Amino acid sequence: MYKILLLLVLIFGWIYFRLIRGTRRRGKLHGRELLRESFRARRRERIDGAETWDERRRLRDVVYPKRRIASRFLRGDTMDVKRVAALCSHGGSNFAAIADAASRGEIPIQVAVMVHNNARAGAKQKAIARGIPTEWVPRKRFADEEAYASRLLEILEQYRIDIIALAGFMQRIPSEVIQRYAGRITNIHPALLPAYGGRGFYGMKVHQAVFAAGAKVSGPTVHLVDEEYDHGPILLQRAVSIADCTCPEEIAARVLIEEHKLYPEVLGLLARERFRIEGDRVTLLSEEEPAAP
Repeated sequence: MYKILLLLVLIFGWIYFRLIRGTRRRGKLHGRELLRESFRARRRERIDGAETWDERRRLRDVVYPKRRIASRFLRGDTMDVKRVAALCSHGGSNFAAIADAASRGEIPIQVAVMVHNNARAGAKQKAIARGIPTEWVPRKRFADEEAYASRLLEILEQYRIDIIALAGFMQRIPSEVIQRYAGRITNIHPALLPAYGGRGFYGMKVHQAVFAAGAKVSGPTVHLVDEEYDHGPILLQRAVSIADCTCPEEIAARVLIEEHKLYPEVLGLLARERFRIEGDRVTLLSEEEPAAP
């Protein structure tokens, strides 16, 4: 008899704690989650109500973690984000630096697509790892320049691209694309242009020329693209001391570190219209000055 009573007590105790009290506890947790969600909604309203990118960034730093705002940029919830197409041919380290800076919410851009002309480009795997669509467009598959340009423009329109960023793209951009995106195509060069630039100066060849000349300073240049190699208006440069470098490879490694910092910075400034371009002269506007037309 006592055993039966003890068993009944245990059963009713289990039912009480697991079902009745558990339901009450879940109700309390649900209420807390609703309260948290209401706070999140208020934060989102404050950020979405900001009129400028600078104000949005200030509010983000106060009330919204960087990772969360970065995911909102990727979902396209804000009008200020510019859609970027990265064009690559090889490893794509600059492309990765741009994509990572965008995903962290440091710059108001979204890398919408990575276009490559080399089926074995390392940039493809970097894009896949970051969930960025890729498009393979080798020049040799097209009968002429017009067909090649048409395919590039088709991709750019498909992804609604605002800015084109060349990141180690070893193929001349067709004139039709340059004209359509005038002032919105950027390239990074691993030397201080106009020195060590032009046809034939790319990759390690640039650093070999810099080393052979005995230069004491080098560094990356980000410029707008026109129809000549390494010729468009210079947006920003960063000087790097190479006086103690003993080979071109050391110069390349030192300059590459600055490339990964400079290129995302320039794209962020371009997206926020912080450059005033007058012919070949480019002026970096202060935060107090209105955006460039």
